[in-house]
Amino acid sequence: MTRSTHPFEPEEVMAYLDGELTLERAAAAAMHLEQCTECRAIASDMRSVSKQMLAWQVEASPGRLADGVGAAAQAELRRREPVNAKTVFAPWSQKLRFHRMIWGLSACAALLLLFAIAVPNFLRSRNIADQRVTGLSEPEVGPRNIANQRVTGLDKLVTQPARKEQLATTVADQLEGVPGPMVVRNATLAVVVKEFEQGRAAMEALLRVHRGYAANLSVETPQNAGRFLTATLQLPGGELDAALAELKKLGRVEQESQTAEEVTRQYVDLTARLKNSRETEQRLIQVLRERTGKVVDVLEVEREIARVRGEIEQMDAQRKNLEHQVRYATLQLKLSEEYKAALDQPHPSAGTRLGNALIEGFREAIESSISFLVFVLGVAPWLALWTLLLFWPARLAWRRARVLITR
Repeated sequence: MTRSTHPFEPEEVMAYLDGELTLERAAAAAMHLEQCTECRAIASDMRSVSKQMLAWQVEASPGRLADGVGAAAQAELRRREPVNAKTVFAPWSQKLRFHRMIWGLSACAALLLLFAIAVPNFLRSRNIADQRVTGLSEPEVGPRNIANQRVTGLDKLVTQPARKEQLATTVADQLEGVPGPMVVRNATLAVVVKEFEQGRAAMEALLRVHRGYAANLSVETPQNAGRFLTATLQLPGGELDAALAELKKLGRVEQESQTAEEVTRQYVDLTARLKNSRETEQRLIQVLRERTGKVVDVLEVEREIARVRGEIEQMDAQRKNLEHQVRYATLQLKLSEEYKAALDQPHPSAGTRLGNALIEGFREAIESSISFLVFVLGVAPWLALWTLLLFWPARLAWRRARVLITR
């Protein structure tokens, strides 16, 4: 059906049948349908199709199809929704709740162990440092003190106020008995001489004249420099000034210093404590002779006597050292030779220098390797500990992330 022979298209015929055309257009379509057999046949076919469509009933879909479509729609929605961190890691956190409690307890136990090891070592090193500073051994806390407390009658022999009063009286008597102040003298002298051998011979002759001796002596001959001698001389205290005057005459003085320390009260106090300790030893020996009892008490008294004797020997050594320092003054002497440059100075050959460089390189390589091994051994325990603590959480997290990526 063309528009030249039929003024109405099939769509307009359908619209006419459905009552959707205007009045004018509907009247024209009715007149044309009365005149055109072909258009009337098309209209009849359209009416029959409309009646069939109205009479057609849609059947219900199967239950499996509805369930499959619903599941596919929900999966598509989950795939398009953004991933929520809480939703992803909630099962993982629940599984690791027990493991975290175990790790926390393990960490607390490790910290307690480290604390238990470090504190006694720190206290022990502090006690050793205090003993080195004071120079006297402190009484140990242990069975010896308990034994001292158990010795019957020891506290009654010499009471604390009586010992203080006796010690003060002894110190005062000793101070009055000392003829003069006890002074420890030290001196330092640096002299530059023109002839090194003559200067050394003069120093040795000076020691013989003043009845002194060299405690330490070393001679060095550096390259491209003059020889020099360093020595620690011990001279009688009354001969120090004369010896210094003679040594200054050997050459040009570069440095000179003198110090003096009076140790009279220290010496007298040490002597008084030594005397009291000896008297205490005699009292303990008297107690051991007169009192016979249990074997345990006898052993405790003997241990106390051994302790007192140790203190007596230590104080006696300190007193002798003070006497020696007062009797002999210490002189630190440096005797240097004026440097005279020479025209022909031997230099190491190229082979020697290369060999030395090779040896130094090997030494540095060995030292660096040892340092690296020491570093690794120092860090390895901590690395192993943290690896054990973090391995399982990292592994679980990686598995969870890989599952999410594959989905």
